[in-house]
Amino acid sequence: MATDDVTKRLVTCLCGKSTVTFITSMPDHPWVRASQTSYSATIDCKECRENYVVYQESYKDQPGIVHRDEVEAKNAARENYWVADEAIKQSEEAERLRPKIIAAIDNESSMAARLRKLIEFGLSDESYGTYRKQPYGGVEAIGRATGATVARIGNNEALSRNYFAMFALGTCCFRK
Repeated sequence: MATDDVTKRLVTCLCGKSTVTFITSMPDHPWVRASQTSYSATIDCKECRENYVVYQESYKDQPGIVHRDEVEAKNAARENYWVADEAIKQSEEAERLRPKIIAAIDNESSMAARLRKLIEFGLSDESYGTYRKQPYGGVEAIGRATGATVARIGNNEALSRNYFAMFALGTCCFRK
């Protein structure tokens, strides 16, 4: 039967009236890997729960307590980023550029050369052995590409301007 070693740590909350509970959980055996450790937190104070939230990108990350407005600002900025990225991906410039990228990839003489071109364009990060198991060409690669990737590959002036405008929308001051 599996058991977990759970560690609870209580910290005074931000208003000082209650606590925040941080929990670390890991298997109870001597060969624990870092990937087997999970973290969580709860805000025990009702007043602090109204203004602050527990934030962590995944359950493997250390949680932090951040202001609710900052999380909402980050989520709004992330949404703006993806809307702008999709606009770039659907733009006329990207549509004109897409067949050129596909041709540049598919016209390579060997599978190794095709993979090198995919890596050069930032459309793959696979090893040659992995790529050989499930090779793909330009159509599939460009189908997975984001608008920012298409803009970077094309180095097209209009696309690059849109990309930098999109990047400016996608950033915010956010403390973890």
